[in-house]
Amino acid sequence: LDGKLTVVGHDPAHTLTANGSADVDASGAVSFQVPITIAFGKNVSELSAEGNWRSDDSGNRITGRLTGEEVDLEHLRLLAAPLAAAAGLPGSLTSDAGTGGALAPVADRKPFWAGWSGTVTLAFNHLRSGSRVFHDVGGTFDFDQESIHLERGRGGLPQHSPAQVEGTLSFDATAGFPYRIEATAALNEVDAAPWF
Repeated sequence: LDGKLTVVGHDPAHTLTANGSADVDASGAVSFQVPITIAFGKNVSELSAEGNWRSDDSGNRITGRLTGEEVDLEHLRLLAAPLAAAAGLPGSLTSDAGTGGALAPVADRKPFWAGWSGTVTLAFNHLRSGSRVFHDVGGTFDFDQESIHLERGRGGLPQHSPAQVEGTLSFDATAGFPYRIEATAALNEVDAAPWF
């Protein structure tokens, strides 16, 4: 399967273009490769998403990689909501009739990634967030029905030693706050002088 998707915002300078190809084998497993370009005027992110996905009685399993040379964090956030909806992930807010129909947070009875497992790797040469640019940002997320593990997380500002990050997000439906995160970060070399 091959296809092209172009989305234009209310501002014609805001566009998203994706040229995708996918192969489906006899078992129904899907291999995909999708170059994506997001442009807000002169602010452009070029991404490549590739991997494979399969679904069976045990749920959905994905192995994927999202990479890019120059990427804007805000552009990644734009992709998050439609991708979550396509994956069938529930929203974090639900209607509560007891508050007159207002949106109120409700504790999850199962993790938001329920039904999914696999490995997703991120690797960006430069990740922009506002006026800051982080270099060599990436990591690997391994997830199963109970937890998500971040391995080999990394990233840093120019002229600073990159941070190394490891962490786990776990879920316990019986706890008052069902999600628990544990993480560590390390810096190899820190110049203390600017702090004083």
